[in-house]
Amino acid sequence: MIEFKRPPLHPTDKELAYFIDGRIIGTRKDEIEEHLVYCDECMDIVVEIKKKKEINKPWFANKKIQATILSGLVASIVLFFIIPTQDEPFIEFFTPNKKGTFLAPKAIKIKDIEAKNQELNDFLKTLTKNTDMSYLETYKQAKNYLEKGDFDNAREFYCMALIEIEESTLDKIKKAKQSIFVNYQILLLSIKEGDSQSVNEYRDIIKDDIRRLKIREKNKNL
Repeated sequence: MIEFKRPPLHPTDKELAYFIDGRIIGTRKDEIEEHLVYCDECMDIVVEIKKKKEINKPWFANKKIQATILSGLVASIVLFFIIPTQDEPFIEFFTPNKKGTFLAPKAIKIKDIEAKNQELNDFLKTLTKNTDMSYLETYKQAKNYLEKGDFDNAREFYCMALIEIEESTLDKIKKAKQSIFVNYQILLLSIKEGDSQSVNEYRDIIKDDIRRLKIREKNKNL
């Protein structure tokens, strides 16, 4: 499980954010709680982080509203972001914008966009086949929650798995591949939830991560 090392004076903003989300456990959690009792400066940061989370929280995170509109949102996501297949959905990472140009690097034709989308989906399909995450307990717990339909806890444990991967002793390329894989699982989860904001966010994360991974692999082979 995750435990942060004690910083020299105050918890970092990142630690406070993870603390609010319940991602910090054990003695470090107790230390932060004790610190917040007497540190107004850190407590102010906690309040600001909570405010930002509320502001950025999707309106459809409200369970009562979600129950009435989820089916419509899912239908919209299918129409605009994915093309169903027999296996995983085909993700449209690049799409035309309102002016008729395309949100893809150096792409000027529809066939360029289609080729780019196919390339990314093929990469993710291969990555899914070749990635074994069974060693990571947080990932397995995320899958268990997902099977039960508990999307909130599934997302939480996927995020915890990302942190553990980042803090692991794996080499940079293996870390990058496993992080892309877990982010892809969060993207698929977001599609199931009908969370368009999260879908957009994780499409961009995955695009950028794959781009950086290919640059890193290319440099390694030089």
